[in-house]
Amino acid sequence: MAEMRHVAMQADLVVAGGGMAGLAGAIAAARHGARVLLVHDRPVLGGNASSEVRVWVGGAQAHVLNRFAREGGILNELLLEQLYRNTESSPAVWDAILLDAVAREPNLTLLLDTTVDGVTVSDGPPRRITAATAFCGTSQTRYELAAPLFLDASGDSVLGILAGADYRIGKEGRQEFGEPTAPERPDPRCLGASLLFYTRDLGRPVTFVPPEFAIDVSGTPRVRRGGFDGHVQGCHLWWIEWGGELDTVHDALRIKHKLTGIVYGLWNHIKNSGRFPEARNLDLEWVGSVPGKRESYRLVGPHLLTEHDLFCQPDFPDGCATGGWTIDHHPPRGIFDDAPPSRHIRLPGPYNIPLRCLFSWNVANLFMAGRNISATNVAFGSIRLMGTGAVCGQAAGTAAALCAARGLMPHDLLADDDLVQQVRQTLLCDDQHIIGLPNRDPADLARDAAVTASDELTLRGATADPRGTPVRLDRGDHWLMVPVATPHVRSLSLCVDATAATTLTVDIRRNDFAPTRHHYVPETLLATRRVRLSRGRRQWVTVPVDLDLDGPANLWFVMRRNPRIALRPSRQRFTGALSSLGDGRPWPEPRLDLPAFRIAPAQPVYAAANVVNGFSRPFVMPNLWISGSRVARGTAPWLELTWPKPRTVRQVRLYLSHDPDMQIPTMLMHYPFRIVPTLLADLTIQARVNGRLRPVARIRGNHRRLVVVDLDRPIRTDRLRIVAQATAGSPHAEIYEVRVY
Repeated sequence: MAEMRHVAMQADLVVAGGGMAGLAGAIAAARHGARVLLVHDRPVLGGNASSEVRVWVGGAQAHVLNRFAREGGILNELLLEQLYRNTESSPAVWDAILLDAVAREPNLTLLLDTTVDGVTVSDGPPRRITAATAFCGTSQTRYELAAPLFLDASGDSVLGILAGADYRIGKEGRQEFGEPTAPERPDPRCLGASLLFYTRDLGRPVTFVPPEFAIDVSGTPRVRRGGFDGHVQGCHLWWIEWGGELDTVHDALRIKHKLTGIVYGLWNHIKNSGRFPEARNLDLEWVGSVPGKRESYRLVGPHLLTEHDLFCQPDFPDGCATGGWTIDHHPPRGIFDDAPPSRHIRLPGPYNIPLRCLFSWNVANLFMAGRNISATNVAFGSIRLMGTGAVCGQAAGTAAALCAARGLMPHDLLADDDLVQQVRQTLLCDDQHIIGLPNRDPADLARDAAVTASDELTLRGATADPRGTPVRLDRGDHWLMVPVATPHVRSLSLCVDATAATTLTVDIRRNDFAPTRHHYVPETLLATRRVRLSRGRRQWVTVPVDLDLDGPANLWFVMRRNPRIALRPSRQRFTGALSSLGDGRPWPEPRLDLPAFRIAPAQPVYAAANVVNGFSRPFVMPNLWISGSRVARGTAPWLELTWPKPRTVRQVRLYLSHDPDMQIPTMLMHYPFRIVPTLLADLTIQARVNGRLRPVARIRGNHRRLVVVDLDRPIRTDRLRIVAQATAGSPHAEIYEVRVY
């Protein structure tokens, strides 16, 4: 007689939930030596980002409203892999990319289709989880998973709830934390879930007969309001949302069934109402089998992230991950609500999330990551994005690996600032973005090296493209941001067309920076300049700036709206320089090509020494080396590190230029390239041994941002040289940071 199989497994860390948060946490812990069990209740990884749900991975960029803010670390690694392998953004290939990332980790064991359904908790105090039970119906196997540490990335906080962790659900009242955005009184309701769909054009008329369970949604406020057409993919219709007035956990099946009826009812409206003739040839290709859930339980840690933290952005000594999405709340009734489908409250910019939000205060060995971290409901509106969940997962997994190696609990980290800083520096080394935190790794030999290069690019401006379409100033202001390192700026010249004699008005603004402010916002008005123009095309006009600065700055030149003026464009791009179209708001959007311009004096912002200044992405300044010469056949710019005495070198880590201002969606994405053009594709690392430079490593066909080179054997050297032999498309070599161990 067949019996249920029982399997006991032990690990250093059990991770519940294989969405983006749990995935990143499991990989991070495994890479740092912890034995990890990753338990996921679905057949594919990714959670809401998987092929089962198909929601984009969003986060700190906030649709590129926050500049240079794309997540780093494991998530960025996965996004660059998505770009390289999956330019047509097939959901199935994205699933494979995630599975492949897990399969490559020898310390990580994956249990798919396996649901955590119980925990064993010690009597305490303090309360601790000693084991979790899980069941896989596919293999008729029951697991007992024992570990000293657990990470709840399940979304619904299954480990925390079963273990008796303190939690919150719904909205706090305004008085509890003094949050202006909170409702006056507590509200138990949550955000609803969404069910998405795909369509395809068959090139011939396609009929649609709705099932009987389809719900007539033609009279709902969202549908009556319109704003969409029959060609739109259902994955853009995130407002197909419902269920926030119910128990989003225990009523999940009821929510799913009704959402299914809503989707088929909406498709019936599109196909058969006569209002969408463009949908005549469209077929319903796919409907999600799993709703994308937004909200349920939030676990409580030593610190609750609040609205004040998001706006004031304190310099958390344990900051370990970065968020930046707007405070984004939806009405609980979803598609049936008269209110707009979402309310976005824009933040000043990205912010750091402290480690104290990533573990439970009353379950001693429980970390958490994803939409269940310790935050008020208002702050939850920003941290609930999957990109933010992923970087929180990497932080929690890294901290868990340190705890496992030293036999510690999460609370032990807070008692020892050296350990907290070790976690933070480890995350930086792994390319996690922590705003304002420089590299202070005492083991990094590069910090003591003198840095030189074959040459350095000096920012003089961008040449005019004679074939480019001029950008007219009739739709709004045009914003140009230029990084400036000289104490005095004389002038800015622009190449313009003028249809009649007129006046060009230019506001000169700058960013204001604090230790954790990663803001590219023209906050402070320094001066306004007006220049008379005569009628004519392609005329260079000089705007007198004549400003003294108290240090490096990003100067914003705001060319005010004038329908008689057009700016000539350039094909050149320079990391750290931005161009956008303003629409009356204090933040420009979206990103445009740079206009043709000249800055005087020329700006030395791409020096070789930047690679050891501690920052590996733009922060205040661009913080990278760019070669003055072009990378071409016969021309190979180089960067060199020199020490006064020989050092033993085992590993070289290169942090390359990966355009962190570019958004890489995971669904419905189409890019004309597979590799970010600013990345180095081919390079050679040379070392001086016995008085002569010789190759010690060669990299070919690179598509990654972080290149880790482990040498075949340690070498003693006083000089390392990185030789750039090919890029993925950019004319110059670009490197943010070099580390040597």
